[in-house]
Amino acid sequence: MYVIMPRPYQPYKGQKFNDTTISIEIGAFNQFQAIKGTTTFAFLDCVFTNLIIRNPDKIPHDDLSIAFFNCVIGNIEVNEIETENLSLGFYGCFFQGRISAPKLTGVEVSNSMFQTGFFSLIKEISELIFLRPICVYWS
Repeated sequence: MYVIMPRPYQPYKGQKFNDTTISIEIGAFNQFQAIKGTTTFAFLDCVFTNLIIRNPDKIPHDDLSIAFFNCVIGNIEVNEIETENLSLGFYGCFFQGRISAPKLTGVEVSNSMFQTGFFSLIKEISELIFLRPICVYWS
């Protein structure tokens, strides 16, 4: 199992991961100040075969977020979350999995598709949005 301990505000782009754990730990914030309104941990155009997200430490910063943009996630599992101000976002993703982390602030799913299913046991799903693409044609 490959373990990623991402650093805040330093996105991962175009990478492929097999069995991977993303571990959000307090040590990552020793050199960083939280930036309000900015995605804390971003993954863009990445592929994950199996993904586990864990957060074993309570992190005192406000508005922490993990966001996946245009990613393919074979299976995601989220169940060990200690921080009460952490949210997840999936934007233009293709994934399946289970989220059973009651301390998550919310989950936002926008323009994403589920492979076979998505099961969530959290307080609320903030948003589940499917938008039509906007195409502008010039003549």
